[in-house]
Amino acid sequence: MGCNQSSDAVIGKKVESSGGGGGRRLVRGAIGKSQRLLLPTRNKNEDAFDTCAPPLLDDAGNLLPEEIAKRTIKSVESKSYTVGDKERGLEPFLIKYAYLSMRGYYPFDASKPNQDAFLIQENFGGVKGDLLLTVFDGHGKEGHKCAKFAKKKLPNILSKHMKSKRMQRYKQQQDNSNNNNSKMWPILEAHEMKDLCTTSCLECNKAMQQDAKIPEELSGTTAISALFHG
Repeated sequence: MGCNQSSDAVIGKKVESSGGGGGRRLVRGAIGKSQRLLLPTRNKNEDAFDTCAPPLLDDAGNLLPEEIAKRTIKSVESKSYTVGDKERGLEPFLIKYAYLSMRGYYPFDASKPNQDAFLIQENFGGVKGDLLLTVFDGHGKEGHKCAKFAKKKLPNILSKHMKSKRMQRYKQQQDNSNNNNSKMWPILEAHEMKDLCTTSCLECNKAMQQDAKIPEELSGTTAISALFHG
């Protein structure tokens, strides 16, 4: 996502790279919407996590423990969330998750930022019992910008399409009844979700390529997501 070569790619599809060597690259999609972000707030370690403070090294050139701590964001313990909703006749079950991200160290590029981003959202798209977990892995000179762009943009796009599809299904079932109560809208089928994820990834990819703040054509981001819907 983000690179020019990925403009016509869909989830899981390999597309030919325009670079030398005739290589192939895997373009993967992601999903999500930020309603409740279980992320750490900005703190004194954020600058070291994101960018460029000179690293603290020992005599052998290895990162000191306090430097590693400054470069790391992690959950203190695992978190629990109940997926599913009895009101919709769905048997709920418990999901546990945790997160950890660390800015790496490249001696030849000591100021390189962390190019990863992650997203955790409960009640995804406003649907009780839905859960989204996503990891974005940026690459290229502006990979960190691409990962943050996708984290911010893609969730909103997918949520919009999901709500529209659910309302459309409800109107079809109720003979074009206008009901804005989303609790009455049906849960989407797997094939419908697949189509919406593909559409949303392509839409986000196009928006990223058109964003003047990400001028580097060979930068982009992959994403891996787990979405529990229904």
